Amino acid sequence: MGFVNGEDLSAAQQRISELEALVASLYSEIEVLKSQNTAFQESLCDFEKSRVVQLITKQEGTAAYDNLTTCQKSCGITTSENHATEILSEAKEAQSILQSTQTQIVESEQVISLLPEMFETHTISKPKVQKGDLSHYSRRHVALKILYLGARFHGFASDASAQRTVELELFRALEKTRLVTGGRLEAKYTRCGRTDKGVSANGQVVALLLRSCQKHPNLVNVSEGEDRVAAAISSRFEELQFSQAIDYEEIDYVGVLNRALPPDIRILGWCYVPLNFHARFSCLSREYNYFFVNDGLDIEAMKHAAKFFCGEHDFRNFCRMDADNVRNFRREILAFEIFPCLDVWEGFELWMFRVEGTAFLWHQVRCMVAVLLLVGQKRENESVVDDLLDIQKYERKPQYIMAPESPLVLQSCKFQGLSFYCSPSSARFLHLHLKSLMSEHLIAIALLKHSNLELPRLDGLESSNALTCKQLSHVPLSCRPTEPTYEERRIKLLKKKSQSSSLSTLLS
Repeated sequence: MGFVNGEDLSAAQQRISELEALVASLYSEIEVLKSQNTAFQESLCDFEKSRVVQLITKQEGTAAYDNLTTCQKSCGITTSENHATEILSEAKEAQSILQSTQTQIVESEQVISLLPEMFETHTISKPKVQKGDLSHYSRRHVALKILYLGARFHGFASDASAQRTVELELFRALEKTRLVTGGRLEAKYTRCGRTDKGVSANGQVVALLLRSCQKHPNLVNVSEGEDRVAAAISSRFEELQFSQAIDYEEIDYVGVLNRALPPDIRILGWCYVPLNFHARFSCLSREYNYFFVNDGLDIEAMKHAAKFFCGEHDFRNFCRMDADNVRNFRREILAFEIFPCLDVWEGFELWMFRVEGTAFLWHQVRCMVAVLLLVGQKRENESVVDDLLDIQKYERKPQYIMAPESPLVLQSCKFQGLSFYCSPSSARFLHLHLKSLMSEHLIAIALLKHSNLELPRLDGLESSNALTCKQLSHVPLSCRPTEPTYEERRIKLLKKKSQSSSLSTLLS
């Protein structure tokens, strides 16, 4: 079975976007024509008395005029015969314009009917009547499940810098497809987690108010302030009810957004959520996966060491400390597993760490993995994890290098009862797109594999000596330089802020 060429798929998606733009333009024209049609119909209602006026134009004489006078009195009309003639002329002109607009509407609808059947009615949102004005559309609170490959992004969350982030691309697509009105505050946007530069995700979740094609009131009455956390927790019991209430006539958010997003970001599903749902505070737990190659590691020792992570501990020695924003370093790890994924090539096995917790500190997973790999390489004892979790024994964090970011994946974000939906047509395009990406990476693996065959083979003794040298050069964590404590960082931070404030006062 062959794979779909990535360029052909991109070209097809571009053609689809162009056709959808044509459809949107035609719908916009229809909306304007229908609006004019309604206005003319209302005008014609004012000329119901024209039947009386027609008697005047067709018959001359006192009898016809008497009939007109009688009808005018019964309807409260005091116009003269000349005025009635003018009204008749205006009525005929309005009738002619009405017939013209009705003809244009029929012609536009016939053009749309000739377009490919792939444009289902529920995948095309009716555009605005006036450019930039989306206030007449209703909105719903929607959660989106997102997949992205983090290699080309500077993390998920946007910041003040101009770096390319997943969130930046997401809002570009939302604005391009006219699914959001205003900024993030108006959309009540929330995210479940923040992934760092190079980190990928298979199940990131965000929530925001999106434009809806269904008729219901704007749902913007969301709790604010300190009660936001409590409101999010209390709304968990409503999640299942909302997420199962899928309206199949709703906008196909998956299909619409995926056609506007770059190839390394995809929406996997959507669902309605309660008004007080918060992607971060409503989340029960998050699961991270970290892939690694087992090149002679002591897996059993790593498994024993990983057990120390489970439970609630102070993880200040397994994170990058953010003294400005974080004061509590206690987190709960629900599960920490290590198991094989698949055989890659000639004894190289791909394994995976699976970590599930209620919340994580900055770089916590990468720090935990780094220490476990030292245990697997027999450079540290299994008890080193238990020792580092004891902040009385290790008041200061030893300096060590974190594990690389690229093998880390935010696998899932678990909620009380969310059930994401993806239409069959959008699911089909998702599968084709992922197959195309897989084919590119499989070809790259094959190229590297055959390139390795051309290299001279290493002698077993040389490899053993090289490994011995590396082991002898290792400095145990207990003997390494340490980082400042949290208290020391806070004092330094406050001093820096005080100096900055004093300087600003002098300059002013």
